[in-house]
Amino acid sequence: MALITSVQDTINVLNAIFEKHKNNRICVLGTTCCGKSTLHEQIPETVDMDEELWPRLSREEEAYICTKPWTKEIGEFTQRLVKERVTVKAGHPIFSLILLEKFGVLPFEHY
Repeated sequence: MALITSVQDTINVLNAIFEKHKNNRICVLGTTCCGKSTLHEQIPETVDMDEELWPRLSREEEAYICTKPWTKEIGEFTQRLVKERVTVKAGHPIFSLILLEKFGVLPFEHY
């Protein structure tokens, strides 16, 4: 039997985690279309990593990141840019996409 939770249940659990760890840096990772943006919109003080990173990219960097097919090199390049340009602040959890190695991309490591 699968466990079914509502969006509100998920928000309540995340808020409890965020409160408990409010002095730590928190990054919420998930695959494409799993509901990160929906949760981000419902929880105050959260940050979307794309909203933080994309305005800081040059046109060339953006074009390279959007190259298809996505490669391990593009993933490593993007990871370096995130580390250099996105500030993770305690009390402001960041929501981000994570692409797993089995899809040819390394996950983000330490922020």
